[in-house]
Amino acid sequence: TNIDKNQKKSHDVHFWLGLKTTQDEAGSAAIFTVQLDDLLNGVPVQHREVEGSESDLFLSYFKGAVRYLEGGVASGFKHVETNAAKPKRLFQVKGAKNIRLRQVELGVSAMNKGDCFILDSDRDVYVWVGPKANRVEKLKAINVANDIRDQDHNGRATVHIVDEFSTLTDQEDFFKKLGSGSPSTVPEQSAAKEDAAFEKADAARVALYRVTDSKGGKLAVEEITQKPLKQDMLKPDDSFILDTGSGLYVWIGKSATQQEKTQSLVKAQDFIKTKKYPAWTPVERIVQNAESAPFKHFFQTWRDGGATGSRLV
Repeated sequence: TNIDKNQKKSHDVHFWLGLKTTQDEAGSAAIFTVQLDDLLNGVPVQHREVEGSESDLFLSYFKGAVRYLEGGVASGFKHVETNAAKPKRLFQVKGAKNIRLRQVELGVSAMNKGDCFILDSDRDVYVWVGPKANRVEKLKAINVANDIRDQDHNGRATVHIVDEFSTLTDQEDFFKKLGSGSPSTVPEQSAAKEDAAFEKADAARVALYRVTDSKGGKLAVEEITQKPLKQDMLKPDDSFILDTGSGLYVWIGKSATQQEKTQSLVKAQDFIKTKKYPAWTPVERIVQNAESAPFKHFFQTWRDGGATGSRLV
């Protein structure tokens, strides 16, 4: 739980899955997390943690180091007061005409010299500009970084631009925050798809699913096939799953039923298994009117407080 300068509380709720967790156990953990979320009036951001791939925020709760125990050991929930950093996130910004943003695995191996990358690391938001990245990508990356600073950190973060002309110290700071690599170890541009091919593949990858029980109380998951995605597709009386191909967002409408709130997170976990995504695939549960900047950028337009603007689609 964090309390900002205006005495407003924010909460982070984590559910942790061991490598030997069964599907039933994972589902139960997700359901309990939703119940806890309800006790906190739907305000918390929920985080899915997997053994060996835990976020920095989760690890910060443990003094010294995390110890993994064998199954069957009794455990309990402890309320943690902390002002710890949010988990680090790395985003790829790529494209020629239609710029796209997607979260990638945290590490230099996910980068390449032909694109721009955004590293969101607590009070620092870095824009790393590949030496072969195009000018449009750079401008869009800076815009997104500014949005992350303003919307996800309430303006209390610094945006750093790191490119081939930056000082050695600035470049070293970026890779230190990233946790691996150096300018010389970033893969070449050839390791990534050409922009046009990337845009085509990425457009097909992003999918929006409606989770609803409006038809006789039976839960159904329906894909929204219309493209591009628009904000008004998100109906307040339902829940939705946004599959970006590199991560999942679970969006909860303010009038969603209890079943929709609970089962949408379970369904998101099912996606990871059925689509054979990596175990570390991030799942972020957000509620209506508290969307993160990266989530908004998957929609063509987004209106915040009476203002509307174009997004990365």
